[in-house]
Amino acid sequence: YVARDSALDLEARRRGTSVYLVDRVIPMLPERLSNGIASLNPHAPRLTFSAWIDLDRKGRRRAVRIQRSVIESRHRLTYDFVNQVLAGQAQAESDLTAMLKLAEEVRDCLGSLRTARGAVDFDLPETRVVLDDRGHPVDIVPRSRGLAESIIEELMLLANEAVAGELLRHRLPGLFRVHDEPGDDKMDQFRELIGALGYRLPSPVTPKSLQKLLTEVKGKPEERVVNSALLRSMKQARYGPVNTGHFGLASEEYTHFTSPIRRYPDLWVHRVLSAHLDGTLTAEDRERLKELVQEVGDASSAREREAMEAERDSVQMKQAEYMRDRLGEEYSAVISGVTNFGIFVELPNLIEGLVRMEDLPRDYWIFDPVHYRLTGERTGRVFQLGQEVEVVVAAVDVALRRIDFKLKAPTAAPAPEKKSGTRRSRSRSRRRR
Repeated sequence: YVARDSALDLEARRRGTSVYLVDRVIPMLPERLSNGIASLNPHAPRLTFSAWIDLDRKGRRRAVRIQRSVIESRHRLTYDFVNQVLAGQAQAESDLTAMLKLAEEVRDCLGSLRTARGAVDFDLPETRVVLDDRGHPVDIVPRSRGLAESIIEELMLLANEAVAGELLRHRLPGLFRVHDEPGDDKMDQFRELIGALGYRLPSPVTPKSLQKLLTEVKGKPEERVVNSALLRSMKQARYGPVNTGHFGLASEEYTHFTSPIRRYPDLWVHRVLSAHLDGTLTAEDRERLKELVQEVGDASSAREREAMEAERDSVQMKQAEYMRDRLGEEYSAVISGVTNFGIFVELPNLIEGLVRMEDLPRDYWIFDPVHYRLTGERTGRVFQLGQEVEVVVAAVDVALRRIDFKLKAPTAAPAPEKKSGTRRSRSRSRRRR
């Protein structure tokens, strides 16, 4: 449907990706195409491109074949419904339930293989903003991630790796999803941070050592802080014509194949594979695509970063809008960052804001950048990464996406009971002595 070098293709290449804002989607392809003829709707035959993958009983890949296909789906399944079926909380047709149980079994095998090779699984909860009919945020909750989401993720990883292998095997001008090893400087800073929390990381860093660290912090107050800091320390994945592997997934070959409607690199890979299968990929075409693929990879990487920033800004703006209606409310929070101008705190609903230095208790605060903490010179009080605190919403600037907190004032101690005059006199007498 998207012919090479057509106006539709060039516009999709310029956009690079669909952008998912809180209240809308800016699609890469026209909605009539992406939600219509190219969307899998129940009981409607659709032209598709399938990767058939044979696995052994342990989930190891044995054979791959990629074919043009026609799919007519019988059900439109939601994540919530599938999670309920797998948990025994909802009923489905017997053959559908059997297929879902098999998918769960495959997911377990694939997940075990990924863990064994050292893939880093960032279990970072995402925020879901609930809007009313006018687009005003009425609730902000962590986005749930159940078995159904995990099944889809594992099967997509499987398909992407298998297709990358086919691109390499046939020496096709594909686009690969590349994730390089983290730089030494970033890792040294990260080691300092986790060292302040009592953790260690060997050098050189490996996916397995990072995986071990994330297992150690799982379920602890500092888990979110360590996961977020590690993610910031890693290099950003990108698209390129040379397969150098994916560090985070501990994968030797990886591409993006599963979302051609919303990502241009996937559309590129579909097109290259399709021409290869049809026998229309001439030597001249190969050379032309090889010259173009680097440019497409760089542009797609840049558009992806812009989309991520827009999506993050969109969420932060709605978070600020939500908190503007809650000035003066009290929350439990965790210190997620320590700087020379204050402390960042994160609420249970993942909203983050700043307690400014001038709003901390009266003291001379000494910033320790190595251990990520502030220490009061007079009182000896310490604020450090991962510490739990009670805060009050102090100010909100929606346009700047900024939320300011203050520490909750300590509850005043109850006044002592009045004593009799005689005993009061004795007390004063003792004090004078």
